[in-house]
Amino acid sequence: GQGPEPPGLLVVARDLESMRELENVVDYSGRLMRLGGLISGVAHQIRNPLNAMNLQLELLSQDAARGAPIDQRLRAVRQEIERLARAVDALMRFMRPEQLKLARVQVNDLIAEVAAQMVRPGIRVETHFDASVTPVSADRALLAEALRNVIGNACEAMTNGGTLKLATALSQRSGFVEISIVDTGPGIAREDLERIFNLYFTTKKNGNGLGLPLALRAIDLHHGTIELRSEAGAGTTVTIRLPITRASDDFAQVQARSRASG
Repeated sequence: GQGPEPPGLLVVARDLESMRELENVVDYSGRLMRLGGLISGVAHQIRNPLNAMNLQLELLSQDAARGAPIDQRLRAVRQEIERLARAVDALMRFMRPEQLKLARVQVNDLIAEVAAQMVRPGIRVETHFDASVTPVSADRALLAEALRNVIGNACEAMTNGGTLKLATALSQRSGFVEISIVDTGPGIAREDLERIFNLYFTTKKNGNGLGLPLALRAIDLHHGTIELRSEAGAGTTVTIRLPITRASDDFAQVQARSRASG
């Protein structure tokens, strides 16, 4: 018959394209939301030194009017300016778009290398590396920095020693390499867990609150995900998922073909 051609293939192709667009929008809005969370501490970090400087300048004005020494006030203002400069430097380092220098990176080797640098006496390391893990396409230095931040946090959490468990697994079905970093430290309180990826948020006495946000940003730039699960008193598990090189290459080729045929 001369009836209309079956539309099945065309409809499926369109549906897949819509789904892909929707996934991209959801992924992008998720990233924007996370970015909003990451910079939520910025105003606080800038407002505090400014308020302190205002106060010190007011007191300095009073001291100068009555002929009192002003050296101490000037020193305090300088310290606040330095504090402000540090906050801005940290923000610029965080916000600056990275030009990824992509190469094939052996994940198992990189984790072992970073762990060897970070682990201190009193911490036992258990590794469960999946030998079938294929190289990922990544910026080795940036990925190493993210791993250093996460593994460093895990080691610091175990102040009285403990066990650091490092594992990798290959999930062909989902197209990801999964990295698991587990510590036996005291865990993270529920109220802190929600803010742990916020820029400048820290529970450490001398922390700068940059480690985990920078790790999140590095993993985001690699189109991966980072997830943190913790219970107070029961340690912390960080799971990082990175796209498998081959899968992402295939996807790029599919997109290129789609654009060429569109």
